[in-house]
Amino acid sequence: MIKTAQSNDDGLSGLLSAALAAYATYQEAITRVESKAGALVAAALALVLFMLTQLKGEQGHLLYWLTLGVVCVTLITIVIASFCILPGNYASPVVDMAELPDDERELFLHLSSDAILIQLASDAQGASSKTKHALHRKIRLFKCAAAMFFMGILLGIATFVVGSLQ
Repeated sequence: MIKTAQSNDDGLSGLLSAALAAYATYQEAITRVESKAGALVAAALALVLFMLTQLKGEQGHLLYWLTLGVVCVTLITIVIASFCILPGNYASPVVDMAELPDDERELFLHLSSDAILIQLASDAQGASSKTKHALHRKIRLFKCAAAMFFMGILLGIATFVVGSLQ
């Protein structure tokens, strides 16, 4: 089979499209994890406020310590989830011509279309890889925050069970 310039451009364009689609998928996943972490922060804050309203003067020391444990675990959840929400230093798959030095800009503008497509695909794959690593870090943080939150919920249930037994 003889390759023509048109079929080569289509293949390189497809490679660039695939790399850009992967980058967009990772960015969308990061946005979803960050929104879930924001909801977890809101739920944890509501749990802290609820537990603090349950404190009464006639409760025993055990209930105070259990309530304090719930509040501490939930505050740790808020801190961990907040790290998940913080924006990261993401790479962009787009070449910013204004940031290139003059000699590199001239070199880039005089490249053939195949060379430009290869360079853009390489940049997009690099940005996709960096974004994928950021996504995995945010997922680990979210899982840790969610585990701490559910531990706080269980400790809160234990607090109410002990309180009802007194």
